[in-house]
Amino acid sequence: MDSKSLQPLYIQVADTLKQRIDDGLYPQGSKLPSESQLVESLGVSRVTVRKALGQLADIGYTVSEKGKGTYVAVQKLKHDFLGMAGLAQELQGAGLEASNQVIHFEKTVADQA
Repeated sequence: MDSKSLQPLYIQVADTLKQRIDDGLYPQGSKLPSESQLVESLGVSRVTVRKALGQLADIGYTVSEKGKGTYVAVQKLKHDFLGMAGLAQELQGAGLEASNQVIHFEKTVADQA
């Protein structure tokens, strides 16, 4: 963290953690290091870490469970129905894969109408 930066330390910490999440260091659903571990590894105060975690929660990157810790939020697929991309392309962009599964198959004769 750069204490001489014009950007507040808690924003720097939030950006660092967000980048680690985006890079997959902390995958969706995984538990983040404890506040104490983050204080130690990042060299900032507990107040700074708490404020950074609050920022991440506000933008939907993390969820906290009282007494259990902070977890990386599972991102829901956001499909832009007004855009030109298909659902398969949206899934691929989110790192997911579309697939089809035949649940029922039946052969019938068409009416003579």
